[in-house]
Amino acid sequence: MVWVSAVTDVLCTFSGKYGDILWSLPTAKYIADVTGGPVDFGIMRPWLSICPLIETQPYIDKCFPVPGWFPEHERFGAQPWESPRMSPPYPVTYNLTYRKMPDAPLIDFIAYESNARLGNQQLSLPFLNAEDTAEHPTVTWGFGQHGWSQKMRFRDDVAAAVEPVIHNVKWVRVDKLPWYNAAREISRAHAFLGCKSALHVVAHGVGTPVFLVETADWRLDEVFSYPYADEPCLSVEDTAKRIIELVAL
Repeated sequence: MVWVSAVTDVLCTFSGKYGDILWSLPTAKYIADVTGGPVDFGIMRPWLSICPLIETQPYIDKCFPVPGWFPEHERFGAQPWESPRMSPPYPVTYNLTYRKMPDAPLIDFIAYESNARLGNQQLSLPFLNAEDTAEHPTVTWGFGQHGWSQKMRFRDDVAAAVEPVIHNVKWVRVDKLPWYNAAREISRAHAFLGCKSALHVVAHGVGTPVFLVETADWRLDEVFSYPYADEPCLSVEDTAKRIIELVAL
């Protein structure tokens, strides 16, 4: 048993990893809305670095690593799914970790298949808040390690096609930034160019248009999609054209 000083009456938990944690936030937001939130949010310690981003959300009071909760293996989310019991206990705890193979986009699957079954959930989007004012045209980008060279060639080719038309575009790399800083830069940008990593969830979370370059075919599965906005995987020419249209608005 671990001791945590609870301010709110409701705790949401998710065992990890980064992308899945982010996909669970719309459900936590819904729970906060229907229970008079904000709620607390507990995760496993290996993903502690995302807490500052989560804690800035108005529907979250406190985000913290649950003491003693560490991943033993990963299948349908890091396990054990259940966090250690805390004392004093929260009056209400919703464990949002999914426990079977997803058969729908994770944002919906977590909402409807978790044990947070609070009727017909109407997810409120976007679900992340960060600064949203840019001084000049900006495209943020960030990639996972799989197919890095191929993705970088794509990014360079898109930039080469955009820059003769829009001369002062700033290309900001975000995959090395702390989570809140990355979210702030993505929120301020006209577009995000990346693969289906946790950063693409951040981009959807703040409502920034997403353009995909994905070298892992399995990542194109519906499970990893975002059904509430377009996320095209286009050619270099078409990606550049769409980015130019966005910047010109």
